Amino acid sequence: MLTTTKCRTSPVTVSAPKLFLNGAVFGNEMRVEIGNVRVRVVTDVEVFEGFTFKSCNGLVCDDQTDFEVTWGPDRKNLDAVVVKEVRLHIQADAPCVLYSYRFGT
Repeated sequence: MLTTTKCRTSPVTVSAPKLFLNGAVFGNEMRVEIGNVRVRVVTDVEVFEGFTFKSCNGLVCDDQTDFEVTWGPDRKNLDAVVVKEVRLHIQADAPCVLYSYRFGT
């Protein structure tokens, strides 16, 4: 049985508009909806509008060293929260390994 796993970073200042992940997520070829790593961007009390798990275009059944995370159909980046202090909530619905994340351009 697969369970949902969530973790939360310590507060970090967004230093650039793009978020990159270095990780691997292992899904199930029979169930396409399993095998996702998604990220939402939050303050200590609220989720920034448009940066939810549901809107996240995260890593799906793959192994990537520099995967760019985006949000929504327009694939927006973190421009709206650059220089703000946030926490990243990271959710995986299948076995995964997350080695690192970084902000970049």
